[in-house]
Order: sequence, then C-alpha cells, then structure tokens
Amino acid sequence: MQGAEGAHGTSVFASHTPHKDNIISAKLKLDELFLRWVTQGDTLHTIKAMVMDARAHPDMAIKKSVLSSSQTASLPGSPPSSRRSPPANTPSPSKLKSSQDDTEHKPHHPRNLFSEEVVERDRKIPRVDIHLPSFYTPKPLPSPVIPAARHEADLQKIHQVFPVGPTLVAFPSVDSLLRDMWGSLPSLMYRLIYAQISNNAKASENQREAMLRFYVGSLASCTCPEALLVHILRQGSRDYLLPSDFRPFMRVLLDTHPGLDFLRATPEFQERYTETVIVRIFFHMNRRIKGRLTVEEMQKARFVEALCLLDVEADINKHLVYFSYEHFYVIYCKFWELDSDHDLVIGFPDLVRYGHGSLTQCMCERVMMCPQLPRDADAVRLLGGAKAMQSDRLRMTYQDFVYFMLAEEDKCSEASQEFWFQCLDVDCDGVLSLYEMEYFYTEQEERMAAVPMEAPPFVDILCQMLDMLKPDGTTRGKKRLVDEQRGIPMGPGSVANTLSSGLTPGTAHGAPLISLRDIRRQDPKLVSYFFNALFNLSKFIAFETKDPFQSMDPDAQDALRVPGIGDPDTEWCRFAESEYDRAVTEENNDGSPRDNDMYY
Repeated sequence: MQGAEGAHGTSVFASHTPHKDNIISAKLKLDELFLRWVTQGDTLHTIKAMVMDARAHPDMAIKKSVLSSSQTASLPGSPPSSRRSPPANTPSPSKLKSSQDDTEHKPHHPRNLFSEEVVERDRKIPRVDIHLPSFYTPKPLPSPVIPAARHEADLQKIHQVFPVGPTLVAFPSVDSLLRDMWGSLPSLMYRLIYAQISNNAKASENQREAMLRFYVGSLASCTCPEALLVHILRQGSRDYLLPSDFRPFMRVLLDTHPGLDFLRATPEFQERYTETVIVRIFFHMNRRIKGRLTVEEMQKARFVEALCLLDVEADINKHLVYFSYEHFYVIYCKFWELDSDHDLVIGFPDLVRYGHGSLTQCMCERVMMCPQLPRDADAVRLLGGAKAMQSDRLRMTYQDFVYFMLAEEDKCSEASQEFWFQCLDVDCDGVLSLYEMEYFYTEQEERMAAVPMEAPPFVDILCQMLDMLKPDGTTRGKKRLVDEQRGIPMGPGSVANTLSSGLTPGTAHGAPLISLRDIRRQDPKLVSYFFNALFNLSKFIAFETKDPFQSMDPDAQDALRVPGIGDPDTEWCRFAESEYDRAVTEENNDGSPRDNDMYY
C-alpha cells in the first residue's frame, strides 16, 4: 500500500481488499498483454490468413480449428507445445479422409453457396496489407537514431578534446563540446555532466572513456532534456529520481550560481538550504508515487525551463518556486523557533505552538503521522533509528516541517490540497465523510467557545461546505466509523449520525461524501476556507472578519510572472515576503542578530 501508506505511514484505520485488487490488476495485465499481442505484425498476418482460409472453406473452419492445434502453438508469443498422445475419441487419418470425401459428395447448403459467392467476389477485389503498429508500450519510446555521420563526428570531437591517459580536462574546454552535442541546455546540466565524467574518471577510468560511456548511454535512454537530467542524476538504471539524487545537483548549484556566493562560508546553512530546495522540488512536481520524481512530472512542471532561467536572472531570490533564499530563511527561522533544543527534530508539543497555536491538536497529530516523503538515512538517525520511528512518539524532521509549512501557508496549491485531504481522510479510503469532518470540527468548536466567541454549529458549517463544494455523488460508499479505537467515536446522538439519515443528494448510503476531485474543481480560495474552518482557528476567524471590499495590492498585479520563476501573488509568496520583512525589521531594531547560530 505504498501509494496510501507512503503518505499516511502505518495506519490502523486503513482497510484492504487484496483479493479484489489482485483480480482487477490481473485483468488489466491480461488486457495489456492481449492488446500488445494483437497489434504485432506477425500476429496480424496470421489472423488475416486464418480469416481468408475460413472464408474460402466455411464448412471446414470448425474442423480445421480443432485439427490445427499444433499450428496455433507456433503463433507469436505462444509457448512451445509439448508432444501429447491423442485422445481416445480422436479419428484416425484414414477415417478422417473418408469422412472428408463423403462430405464432398453431399449437396451444398444454401448458406454455403452464398458464402462461396462472397468469397469469389472478394477475390476479385485487390487487397492492401495494412500494418497496425503497437499503440501502447509500458516504457518510453526509444530515442530517435541520430545519423551515422553525426555520430562519427561526435566521437571524433570527443577524441580530440579528451586526451588518452589520466589527464583531466578543465570545464571551459569541455563546455563548447557539450553545447555542440546536446544543443541549448541549462548551464547547470553541462556542469553536472562534467562532474559525473570527472568523478568516474577519478574512480576507475580516464576522462575519455568516461565521456564515451556517458555519451553512448545517453543516446540509448534520453528522448528529452528531462530524461537526460534523470540519466545524469539517477543511481543505477532507475527511470525516476529520489530526493537523495538531487544532492549532487544542489552541490553544483551552490558552487556555481553567483546569487549563492555568500553561503560558501557557512556549511550548515548550505545543508539546510539544500534540504529545503529538494523538498520544494518534490512538493511542486511529485504527484504520482511520493518520493519518486518521473520524467513526465518534470515535463509537466517545466522544470528544465526553470533551470534555464537561472542563467538569465542572477538574483536567486526572484526564483520563487524552488530556489529563493529568502523563502528558505523564513522556513528555517520558523523551525528554529519551534526546535527549542536545536537537534533538528521537533515533537508534538512543539508543532502545537506553530502559528501561536492556530492548529487543533488532532490535526497536529495527523500531520506528524503522515510524512509525505521517504526519510533517508540521516533523517532516521536524527529520529533515533528504525526502532524509535516505530514507537508511538510523534516527531518531525526538518524536511517534514518544510513540506508541512508549504502546505499550511498556501492551501490553494494542488499539492497542499492533496496533503490536507490525506490528513483529514482518517480511514484512508479516499473520501471524507460527515464523521471525519465532525471529528475535526469538534475541537475547533470547543476552542471557539473558550476564546470566547460564538461558535457556528456543525450543522451550519456542514451545509455551507456542501453548498460550496457540491459533491457530485459519484464517489464510492464507505463504512461508518463507530469504533472508538479508530479515533472517531461517533455515538447514536452525534450530529453526523443524525444528518446521514436525512441527506440524500450526492450521497452514498445516505451520507454525503467529499472526494479530492470535488475539492480540486472548486475555487482555491473556497477550498482554503474549507480546510481552515475544520482545523485552523486563526485563519478561520480572519476570513470571517476580513473586509469584503479589500482589494489586491496594485503592485502585485504588475509583478513578474514567469513559469519557473513563480507568481508573487500566491498566498505563500505574500506570507514569505511579510515574514522576511518582519524578521529583518526586528534584527535592525535590535541592532544585532538575535542568535549568532541562526542568522548569518
């Protein structure tokens, strides 16, 4: 259950149907194999010959299908047949011949006469052989074969640039060769190629052999710049990238980009900045299997274009999506304030203090139970080892906190909506029920009563949510959660239990269900309000009391909006800008940094 447990961890609320899933998976696999077999050229010719033979001899089609079992075993993709003794009732060849002779003297059936006329007519029509190529392949299509002349020219250039022996060629001499061979790519990718062949040359071979090996391997697997980037960074033959694969990428970025020169003297900040950028890359792009970034996901996010913009804009703080140092500074300051012992791990009481206690405790618990990215060896070591991770103690690493903070401060993004939906989906069945929403809103209602302020009843909130999200009613049904051990103790008198028997539109078994598709098709600002109403008291009150005629900052409308650099008018960018200005103002008013270990 990697898809669900990768986001939720080991959960006692998860319910499985392995038998049904295995049947569905087996059927899909059989359909895939059959379609691939049918679309092969040899199969098409064989089927066509069999059809023509059946048309020519319609009265013998059934008999031939029985007697030619040895021929069908030789079809493409079929296993070789073994010799078997014929059944007892199988006629001998002499009897079969006599029976065929008898049938020739019998009068033809009118239907057979019609079939012979059709076959005779079809023989006069010229036939055109049509080859249907295979329309589905489980792996990416192979790269186009380059002309032989260009291939030979590239090999000659490699032999000219790289001498024989252990001598290392500097990057400026190799840069022009790489640009000539691969065209216009980000300069960061050229440096990554050079770093890889240099490391291979130091390990086992000279630079020429390492370059030739990389060149031949890239021709076999790289169909686009994103595939080339995966080929450079991956370990082994994987077709996806893990978070740890981006560490060489970040090392080259820190060493070469002029906007990060000030970090060279602070290795600790380099490590935290590296972790922040890697988490932001997976936060914005990774949608399918958490922790595995594919070529298709990078193409959809236009990641290579974002790398090209690094060559155009030297100010690292203008690259808002992935690389902004000011955004990293805000995230790390927030983590530093919560991490009182500065061991790069925070516990449940620390997370409850985030945002001056705006989140409910039940949601903080769910956040710490649902890490979104797989934890590497360093994270496991910080958490106390594998045994400590399996205990009931809730703790969060810095990488987990970065993912949480990005989702908390901008609930309009697709990644944030998926994150909070998984946290609300306690039983991991893919839909939100009345019981789950009431479970989280109960604590929110108690906190509003303690402020004190008038707390809207759950019935009013529920009606407002259903009118706002408009669930389409196509989600599958789910079991009611009545077991207190599952975390949602709903008794007979609960509001959700009372409403589930009376509401029918968009329901399953009488209870409204909200899917992730229902959330994604709505206005992102309304979705943000939906989440805040259930577990974030500060933002819920701010939304209820804000000025409805408040206009957007006119300067933000004319700001730079380039794919890869980012939109400065997002909730996250506005939050990061205000928090950074506040931190700088406090530092200037104090006259000195508040903590020499945290501020550079």
